[in-house]
Amino acid sequence: MAAHVDNFYTTDPKGELALQHGYQFLGIACYVFNTQAKDTVPVYRCFNQTSNNHFYGTYRPEFDKLVRLEGYKPEHIAWFMFSARQNRSAALNRYYNQATGDHSYSTDDNIGKVSDFSAYTVQGIAGYVLKDNKYSWDETRAVPLYWWYYKESMA
Repeated sequence: MAAHVDNFYTTDPKGELALQHGYQFLGIACYVFNTQAKDTVPVYRCFNQTSNNHFYGTYRPEFDKLVRLEGYKPEHIAWFMFSARQNRSAALNRYYNQATGDHSYSTDDNIGKVSDFSAYTVQGIAGYVLKDNKYSWDETRAVPLYWWYYKESMA
């Protein structure tokens, strides 16, 4: 059986409960919005306790299928991001590790080729985010999206 691995993302600077559950802080993945701004869509977050994986998605039918058929429990709207490229935005790529069932999200096109992420393959663009917080959109300020990583052997 593959080790439990999870990439966890939150706009909470304290990481919600990540640190208490053995997650390692990897840094700021990008910048997103805490509230709906012009041209943004919600990113839904769900969690599968069996596989210890979080999933994030903007496509509600995909999210509902994971909840209905694959044992994921809905949590809440995690953040808001653009569904289409905007001025100063960057693609947030979605990666998948078939061995662990884990998803990872990054603006770095090379994430699937480095370190523990060598087993990840790109699935496409999840949405569009900002690489800095020197930006307001529709009077809404971008906030950091904090990236946490858990691997069973780290606990």
